[in-house]
Amino acid sequence: MASEFKFNYKNLNSLGALICSQVQDKLQPNQVQVSKFTIDKTSLGPAKNHAQYELTGSCNAILSKKTQEVLSYGEELQIEFNLKRLGHVSGTVGINKIDLYFDGKKLKKMTIEKISTAKLKSLNLNKIKWAKNNSLFDLNKKNKIQLRLKGRIVASEAQSNLNFKNHGTYYSIWSFGSFGCNGQAKIIPNQCETLSDKI
Repeated sequence: MASEFKFNYKNLNSLGALICSQVQDKLQPNQVQVSKFTIDKTSLGPAKNHAQYELTGSCNAILSKKTQEVLSYGEELQIEFNLKRLGHVSGTVGINKIDLYFDGKKLKKMTIEKISTAKLKSLNLNKIKWAKNNSLFDLNKKNKIQLRLKGRIVASEAQSNLNFKNHGTYYSIWSFGSFGCNGQAKIIPNQCETLSDKI
């Protein structure tokens, strides 16, 4: 059963991370993959749901492990959510078209279509557990994010970071600006942030 998708930084950053994980190419041993996001909120009226969120950023930029030179700036991510007109939301990541399908306040499905080949990937999001709040420190495990696809956990929240099993770690997911790194063992948040500043 899908949990409610509340429009907080944790959930939006985690959605961005999930999208990036679905369009990334195989990483070479001498490379680091870096993604980062920015979230903007615009008020469209006095009511709480009269608002628009914009999730933008860069997915899967490639840097050299040795020199930290940028080898590829990755794919640009852009999605806009108008809270009064959720239902079906479209966005893009590089040349891929993203479609998100809501049922009320629940995010049920995501499709990613590669425009050049018309190849369509469909993801059932019913088993994903989204964050109930944007708290930096929340000891209640029931409030933490758990990304589950096809019956297995692919990422989970710990200490306000989102840890993927095969796609690295995303830091500062509680903030309007999040960043993630993949491919370098024992990297610390400051090191990852420095790499993200290059893209």
